[in-house]
Amino acid sequence: MNALLSVLTALRRVCLWLAIAATAVLFLVVSFNILARAVVDATGGEINFMIFGAIELSQYALMVSIFAALPAMLGTGLIRVDILSRQFPPWLGKIADALWLFLIAAFGAVLTFAFLDFAQTAFARGDQTQDLRWPLWPFYAIATFECAALAILASAAALGFAPEAGEA
Repeated sequence: MNALLSVLTALRRVCLWLAIAATAVLFLVVSFNILARAVVDATGGEINFMIFGAIELSQYALMVSIFAALPAMLGTGLIRVDILSRQFPPWLGKIADALWLFLIAAFGAVLTFAFLDFAQTAFARGDQTQDLRWPLWPFYAIATFECAALAILASAAALGFAPEAGEA
């Protein structure tokens, strides 16, 4: 049991740090480009140190951040409509929570297979990002991992094997 909880905690921690790193990249790129845009406007275009491909970089950082945050935040509790759920008897509330977690796990599993297919196709075709010309498949591979983590962690939480929020 401790080994399983350790693996689940490590999985949540990896997703949490991926979300933090991607959000930091997103923040830095957008902030830098806002300042650089002000310099471009102030100098009439004479000085331009905007980041090439910043929009593209921001899009992929946002994708990584969102899909990493989903499994990372499972342990801190999901948003719920208390006006309904607090009316439930405790046993029904637990069943509703487990059902919701299984639905999230199913959603994560469907996304896992979709992103896996996207990653394989992008790899086979040699697809690249539009501006930066980076290979596209690593972004899909990261999203595949994050969605698989969502499916695993939501299933584990539904079955009562979720690490506590403080452990990640």
